[in-house]
Amino acid sequence: MLLTRPFGLEVGMAYREVFVTEIKDVLRAWQAKNGLRATADLFNLDRKTVRRYLQAATSLGLKRDAGSAALTDEFIGQVAQKVRPGRPSTPGDMRLLCRKHRPLIEAWLADGVLVPKVRTLLQRHIGVLVPERTLMRFVATEVGRTRKKKTTVRVADGVPGKELQVDFGDLCYVIDPDTGKRRKLQALIFTPNVSRYAFVFPCWDQTVATVIEGMEAAWQFYGGVFGVIVPDNCKCIVITADPLNPVFCPAFRDYAQSRDFIADPARVRKPQDKGRVERHVKYVQGSFMPGETFVSLTDTRNDAIFWSKVTAGGREHGTTHKQPAMDFAERELPALLPMPTEPWDKPTWLKTEVQRDHTITAGCALYSMPSRYIGKEVRVELRQATVKVWCDRVLVKTHVRVEKGGAQIDPLDLPPGVADLALRDAPSLLRKAETMGFAVAEYTRRLQADPAPWRSVRQVFRLLGMCKTYGAKSVDAACQKALDFDVVDVQRIDKMLAKGLEKLLIDTPRPRLALVTPLRFARSPQEFALDRPAPPKPGEPDVSS
Repeated sequence: MLLTRPFGLEVGMAYREVFVTEIKDVLRAWQAKNGLRATADLFNLDRKTVRRYLQAATSLGLKRDAGSAALTDEFIGQVAQKVRPGRPSTPGDMRLLCRKHRPLIEAWLADGVLVPKVRTLLQRHIGVLVPERTLMRFVATEVGRTRKKKTTVRVADGVPGKELQVDFGDLCYVIDPDTGKRRKLQALIFTPNVSRYAFVFPCWDQTVATVIEGMEAAWQFYGGVFGVIVPDNCKCIVITADPLNPVFCPAFRDYAQSRDFIADPARVRKPQDKGRVERHVKYVQGSFMPGETFVSLTDTRNDAIFWSKVTAGGREHGTTHKQPAMDFAERELPALLPMPTEPWDKPTWLKTEVQRDHTITAGCALYSMPSRYIGKEVRVELRQATVKVWCDRVLVKTHVRVEKGGAQIDPLDLPPGVADLALRDAPSLLRKAETMGFAVAEYTRRLQADPAPWRSVRQVFRLLGMCKTYGAKSVDAACQKALDFDVVDVQRIDKMLAKGLEKLLIDTPRPRLALVTPLRFARSPQEFALDRPAPPKPGEPDVSS
């Protein structure tokens, strides 16, 4: 409905606004031959007011006998525009207070402080909270700082809890207490598409480590993970910017896979693709840090969490007309992905070459590699618990990470026959000896009891080599004979095998004790016969035969 502002009246006289319907009634009463006084009394208006509208209508060509058909909406609007108020407005106390502190307000605005933050700073300075609309009208009409309007198209918000826009923004220059130097303080800003419940993460630089650290803090702030992230094409995470097939750095790609979200960066030089966070960057720059004192990065991050929850999250948003914090809790929080249960295992990538001793050096430790990769350049992915080796974008080896100065050698990576000797793996040698025979295994145990480690290993290797040369059966027989005489000497075993002495032990069957049923009497029954002749005396002939 079109309204007209109140026209000029004498000082002290009350006034009210005249609506377009009342203007039409006044003109219709005039066409009905009503006088000036009667028309004013009929609609409770002042005669001067009625006269002004009648003069404006007649000057625009209205005739008294034209009828109601001439009183169109367009004509009534022309009459209302012709009668303009002539009484100047009287400024209120708050407007006068703003005029008094105009230099201070202009200085804050020149530093990029937004009007809501200027209102807060002005309250700290003078102790009076000026109404926000009063301050905005003062800035627009008297200071002359108004927003430039651009033609645009509104983009749909999308599904609640799915899309989160991310962007970097410069805050201010501060003195770093650790170095004492002047540095630029930046912020990684997150803004959900639906609720606009923004989160601010102050930082010093724009690196992939900072982005991941900020996202980890954002998941803690929101209580879950968004399914789609819309970042800027910052070089720390986007290697090749492309509207269809962007290429991300390996660390960020690995982080996105571990947290199960999709990164969908905006187009280059197209800020409207992430208009929610772009709009919020200006709000953060003008409301968060201006007028505040920087103590440390940790304190600033804590202040940012409080500011995001209370100041930014508790205000009524100009577009949604809701408190972002409450709107997020109602619509977006239930739709988020589950909260990460463990901290992200940050990988470290490096390039190295496989040495001729079948090892690579990564994280000040040695890790074995198969022989076919000797001399090749590989990429190593270091994590807290694992070490992955990639060659030509193919995973070729995985090790358990060891501490600095340690070594992780896989026997399968070494050439056949040298792993046990290189690793001094006594249990492995004993297991091989047990497959050759009981005597060979026992002889190996006796050899490994030698206090000289390398001599004992070499002797066992020689004994196992004899098994390949002479056969396990012959060596087992020779070891059994040597053990019978308590002789622990590999050279003696070699001589026995060379002379073929072990064959006697193999070919000659060993006597076995037969199972004999014990008799009831130990002597023969004939010895107990009664007619048995007496044995001959010495010197007499034996006649029994």
